[in-house]
Amino acid sequence: MSLKTIKILGLPLIIALSLFAGACSETETPGTTGEPEAGEQIEEGAEDVGEGVEKGAEDVGEDIEEGAENVEEGIEDAGDEIKNN
Repeated sequence: MSLKTIKILGLPLIIALSLFAGACSETETPGTTGEPEAGEQIEEGAEDVGEGVEKGAEDVGEDIEEGAENVEEGIEDAGDEIKNN
């Protein structure tokens, strides 16, 4: 796993852990303050993480596609150069 991939996937994980820690440190009884219950906060955090991971995977996929296109172009250029020499 590349460093870029780790950076992309790491941020949503940090956010999720922060949300989880916030939900766990709730001092008031959930539901009495008008805020979502801790379980709902965790669920929302998990959805955010899922979206972040999905976005990160899309970005990594785009990088892989771009790299493959560059390799393909390089091979074609090398083939053309061999034909011309």
